[in-house]
Amino acid sequence: MKAIPLTRSASLSPFVEVLRGGGATFGRHLGAAGIDQRIFAAPESLLSLQQAGRFIEDAAHAEGIEDFGLRAGALTPITSLGLFGAVMSQALTLNDMVHRLIRWVPVLNSGAKVSLKTIKEKIVELRIRLMTEEGRAQIDAYSLVLLIDAVRMALGQEWRPQEVALDRAAGRLASQHEMLSDAKVDGNVDYAALRFPRASLAVPVAPGGQTKGAGAEEALLSTAPAMDFVGSISQAVCGSLSGGAFTIDMISDMGGTSIRTLQRRLGESGLSYHELIDRVRFEAALPMLEDPRMKLSEIASRLGYSDAANFTRAFRRWTATSPSEFRLKCLKGEISV
Repeated sequence: MKAIPLTRSASLSPFVEVLRGGGATFGRHLGAAGIDQRIFAAPESLLSLQQAGRFIEDAAHAEGIEDFGLRAGALTPITSLGLFGAVMSQALTLNDMVHRLIRWVPVLNSGAKVSLKTIKEKIVELRIRLMTEEGRAQIDAYSLVLLIDAVRMALGQEWRPQEVALDRAAGRLASQHEMLSDAKVDGNVDYAALRFPRASLAVPVAPGGQTKGAGAEEALLSTAPAMDFVGSISQAVCGSLSGGAFTIDMISDMGGTSIRTLQRRLGESGLSYHELIDRVRFEAALPMLEDPRMKLSEIASRLGYSDAANFTRAFRRWTATSPSEFRLKCLKGEISV
């Protein structure tokens, strides 16, 4: 079964910063999209691309920020994007950077695909395509600016693309931004791309561009979006647990599907949506219970329970023991999680 597209909270943080800088009540927009702002404390957390796109689109409309994606991109050096940024910082040449983007962007955002196309004899097009319609024009603009930043690591911070491709809705705003002011914009596309001479691929990344990122690839892979439907829905739910109680409507919205289709696809894996929520909460609770510094009330809140008593009742139902007793057994080595 096809997985739902997921993105990392690190990708959404620049949009929040644009709203924060403009004095907007970004928490309201996040809440309307079912995103709890505490997710940003963990930049590798995953949420559905559908949710992220809705937040971006609704916030841009409500706050009147037509160039929301371009502004967010301008705030985001590609190397700042958590583990993904650390992997990108290890590129040796522009060609190496491009191939890292092709390989690792889907691990940052499983709804995105990067490719390199030859469009003329000596010109290549670095392209990123998104698997969403929610907020796509803004996300395309944001993605284009990230691609420009990646290329500038080799060609210098003063480099500007002469040709770009953007959805018409985003492309008409491109000339307002410094890095795109010289660019000819192809608006008859459903992706974001920039074009440059093929010979540029051989240019080394500037000295000092590489940073220490030992183990970043392994860590990034360990947090990769799931490739199956139930796994990806579970990851999206896990990233939003602290927002409170879930309904089947909320979960179907995360997956961009109808309630009936969601129930059918979960049923094919032997699950109901109640069982899915229980499984995600239980698996999220285990590592927190291993940490004796975390109070049960804090764990309950992070799992979306209104209080510790509700969490305790649920945990007894799962394990026939209380969270406190389970924690004690973990500390004594009687249980290994």
